[in-house]
Amino acid sequence: MGRRGRGRAGRRALTGAGNAALALVGVALLAQLGADEAAGDSYRPDEVLAYAGPVSGLRADGEEISNIFAFDADGKPLRDVYLVDQDGDPVVATHYDNEYLEARLVLDRDGNVVPNRYPQVQHELDPATGQRAPRPTPEFRPPQGPLRSP
Repeated sequence: MGRRGRGRAGRRALTGAGNAALALVGVALLAQLGADEAAGDSYRPDEVLAYAGPVSGLRADGEEISNIFAFDADGKPLRDVYLVDQDGDPVVATHYDNEYLEARLVLDRDGNVVPNRYPQVQHELDPATGQRAPRPTPEFRPPQGPLRSP
């Protein structure tokens, strides 16, 4: 055999050494994976936090707003106030966070719900007794003195 035979043998040896090195790396990775699982450090997809996107309804400081109370300049509660946003779309409060809160929404002449009329009539259900109690109107004191815009 000439030069060709020796070149193939060298390549075979090099390929064999590469395969042996890859096998050693694979064994080391499997050993580390076993050590992590024994230590409780393994990846668990059910523990991954995911961003769910925006939550519907009104919130302030992360707390759900379930009703809105409007007051005039003298601090007297206003009734039958309709709220809309900058585009004229209804501003709708929700009560998803409180399973014991019941809201009775107003219907228009055609029987459609009017979700942006405030304050809404709400009752809180006592889970122990099953009794429904109306939620009170909060107190509000308007600022005193002349007001100016920033």
